[in-house]
Amino acid sequence: MWFQLKKRLWQWRVVLITSPSVAIMIVAGSLLGWFQLLEWATLEQFFAMRPQKPPEKRVLVVTFDEKDITNTGKALIPDNVIAEAITKIRRQNPAAIGMDIYRDLPVVSGHGQLVDVMKSTPNLIGVKKLGLFRT
Repeated sequence: MWFQLKKRLWQWRVVLITSPSVAIMIVAGSLLGWFQLLEWATLEQFFAMRPQKPPEKRVLVVTFDEKDITNTGKALIPDNVIAEAITKIRRQNPAAIGMDIYRDLPVVSGHGQLVDVMKSTPNLIGVKKLGLFRT
């Protein structure tokens, strides 16, 4: 019986050595990040294969980009213009208004108006700079 077991192990030696070796190499490669680009590419393909959904009609995005800067000739939006835009959007009773404009100084006129509009709009969510580390 011992001889038959030894003979069977000898016949399967390639499998018994190769399988654990490949498994160890795959686990080590995964831990070292060797497959990350392949995983990202595969994930991207899965996202591309998803059925297209129609754009959400309940979401409105208002932007001020390079084209607007070129047309207006101003790099910064005056505070009163931002206040008016928030007021117009607020009239539509949105669930939330997000504002991604960072300013550390008031711009032109209308700063008080902007502050009042921001204080009176509870569903206005804006960005905030956290300066925790200074050098």
